[in-house]
Amino acid sequence: MIRPSLDLIVVVNSALREPDEFFDDEDELDRVERVLQALEKTSDPVLLAGSLMSRLARSQAFTEGNKRTALAIAHFVLSANGLDPEAYLPPGDSQIRECLLRAARGEDVEQEVIATMLRNAEAFAVNREISDPRPEKGFGFHGLI
Repeated sequence: MIRPSLDLIVVVNSALREPDEFFDDEDELDRVERVLQALEKTSDPVLLAGSLMSRLARSQAFTEGNKRTALAIAHFVLSANGLDPEAYLPPGDSQIRECLLRAARGEDVEQEVIATMLRNAEAFAVNREISDPRPEKGFGFHGLI
């Protein structure tokens, strides 16, 4: 399984910050390292993405951009492991946004994040089937007889 490194998370955070979001305060990268170490044995990419997202947002390791970084890293984990990030984390998802806000305030929302991601993926699959039905097996005469 492909998982992010500390260096990647730092680069992502730097890339996501606005120019006015850099301060003299040091980032507390030991917090990120502890999150990564705690999840070393997680072998399911969805669980890893959800856990990383909630724990990174909760850790507040960076002076700015923690929630954005957490979401981007979750996207990375899903995509790098062959999953569609938008199925699990659709753009504008208010439940995920609310969970990230609560995590940043120190709440443990990990299980809620994972459950929301799984529900999103299930709804995505259902919507995909409805909007893009696969033709029935056979000779292509579906609907003609």
